[in-house]
Amino acid sequence: MKKESRVPLVHTYIMKIDFDVKRLSLVSSELGLAFDEDLFMALWLSLIAKRNILVASSNAQLSAKEIKYIIRDVWGIRNLLVINCNPSTAFTDIREIIKLGVTDTTAATNDLSSEIDESPPEAYDLKTASDTASIVVLFIGLELTTRKVQQQLLEFIEKERINPGRELFTLIPIIESKKSLEIDLDTFLLDAIWFRQTHTANSSYSFIENSNSISSSEISPVRTNFPLQNETETINQIKRLRILKEKINIDPDISRYIYDIMIFARMHRMVSGGLPTYIRRDLEAFVTYLAAINDYQYIIPKMVVLACQKLLPLKLRLVPVAEEELTLMYGSDIRLIREVLPKWNADLIVKDVIDNVQPPI
Repeated sequence: MKKESRVPLVHTYIMKIDFDVKRLSLVSSELGLAFDEDLFMALWLSLIAKRNILVASSNAQLSAKEIKYIIRDVWGIRNLLVINCNPSTAFTDIREIIKLGVTDTTAATNDLSSEIDESPPEAYDLKTASDTASIVVLFIGLELTTRKVQQQLLEFIEKERINPGRELFTLIPIIESKKSLEIDLDTFLLDAIWFRQTHTANSSYSFIENSNSISSSEISPVRTNFPLQNETETINQIKRLRILKEKINIDPDISRYIYDIMIFARMHRMVSGGLPTYIRRDLEAFVTYLAAINDYQYIIPKMVVLACQKLLPLKLRLVPVAEEELTLMYGSDIRLIREVLPKWNADLIVKDVIDNVQPPI
């Protein structure tokens, strides 16, 4: 179980949104949704990077509605699949839904084949409706499925992510938080999640806080033509940003800063099991994509801080019991550790690490 926290993804940077703010406000009003810039940015980063993200929400269905609105009605991506899972969902159910290209359904053994598929991942042949090169899969309730299903899904998506024929292939599990707690996905599947984005779902609409926002009196009752741009335009934007990302060099001082943060995080007294080495690649990818989106040709320390705030909490494993805390071997009082341990969480650890690592000048 993880406590929910919120780190603004847009931070001090301005997302270069290529869509008219007034039109976005109008669409949001018609759908009864508040436009969440952090969620927009997180989804945009995941599509460009062809990575999976996890959305922690107070209401999974409302968050799914807003995500569908952004992906379908704003970006024009047609092949958005919404899969509702439950404890009886088998991997074959999920695979069949994706193969059939069903846009919104429940994956349960009484709906589709319940046969347990023991085929190796390389035998899976994903052929969606119309063989589209763009697939975004939204999962609701994936955390309720068995560990075996999640591990089979991991092997399957890793094969598809590297498929050169796929311009887009992103999975977005929505985990519902209750009383600020949420059920974790399987550890191995979490390794395939780039970062965790919190979203406060709200059925009431509030306009974008922007000087160009329109008032309710300006809203026409006539429905806007959807999408705001077509899928081809979106894919072309993504391709352009991927090219820009490759041209961004990470200065040696910035690279050292990232490395120092990783070392401090691995050695933190409240961290158990260190930190995966691939995190460095993930952090570097995040900052370069962020720079490309914001028209930067270089990386600044604040981008690294933001990347660490978003990526590291999902990958850190906290010391489970006081008896495993590292400073005990140096004479620390176990009674004090037992008192302090419950007050720590992954976000506090990241903040503590960042505060103690000197950024390059």
